[in-house]
Amino acid sequence: MQWVRKQRLRRLRAMKAWVRKHPIVGYVVLAYAITWLIASPLVFSAQNFVKLSVPFTLHYLTAYVPLAAAIIMTAITEGMSGLRELLDRMLRWRVGLVWVLISAFSLIALFAVVFVAVYIAGGGLLDMRLLGAVNYLPNLGFGAWAF
Repeated sequence: MQWVRKQRLRRLRAMKAWVRKHPIVGYVVLAYAITWLIASPLVFSAQNFVKLSVPFTLHYLTAYVPLAAAIIMTAITEGMSGLRELLDRMLRWRVGLVWVLISAFSLIALFAVVFVAVYIAGGGLLDMRLLGAVNYLPNLGFGAWAF
């Protein structure tokens, strides 16, 4: 039993050393692995491979996988000091209010441009209730914009 533990510890150290040498490859592999870990139940349920009731809102979690993978990889490669530096950089804002407003409202502005273009092209008025609605995801309404 002790021998098995030593072998596992040795493999874990070897994997950690490899990830420290190849952090970008490790990040990409980890991000894809976590994404498919979350998305696989949705795919299997949609294809009727399994008879589980999987909530489709689980799909929204995949938006946070790159952030989670970055935090995990930073913890592995840099430790706690690296995590503190990463979080400090994430929370330090060096942009003006104008750029924050542009990033927050650019999608609504794009929707307005399409609204006008469709009207000019003779397509009639678009239904504003469809803003943020996607036909294969649950409608979050205004929450989709914030999300």
